[in-house]
Amino acid sequence: MSYFDPFEAKLERRNHATIQVTAKFFNNAIPAFNTISLSKLTKFTIQTQITLSQHQIMHILNLDSSEPLHNEVYASLINVVRKTARYLYVNTKLSTLREFPMTNVEFVSFEIARKFPELFYVPVEKSGGEFRLSYKCRFTEMWIITYLLKQEYSKVVDILYSDL
Repeated sequence: MSYFDPFEAKLERRNHATIQVTAKFFNNAIPAFNTISLSKLTKFTIQTQITLSQHQIMHILNLDSSEPLHNEVYASLINVVRKTARYLYVNTKLSTLREFPMTNVEFVSFEIARKFPELFYVPVEKSGGEFRLSYKCRFTEMWIITYLLKQEYSKVVDILYSDL
């Protein structure tokens, strides 16, 4: 005869729910989060004082500044990054992007990249001749988003903090 313990049943349901949430997170998480180099690259990008011109950034993104469509894509990317920077500052009031956890900055950069698959994804053939989109080189191609986010965040802080 088995004995039913409501507390053990509750614990089992809770553990099952936790496992489901964790599995869902890892299934949806970007595989590159498991590498240490991501945080190092993010930290390096945020902490260095490098300055890139618009022309250099467009070249890194493989965009040609003489092409009107490329200029529109670049302007759209900057607009998304600016809106994201503003949202982050308004909701956190952190003075620099350095104060954010590196994994959060990585995640935001990946989310911005998802809005521009033509810049950050390439088709990869699966079996049977099907194609799917995949990251070019994981985060190494997306450090430029982190750079742009750092620049725009700094501008947003300057503008909104001076309004106080």
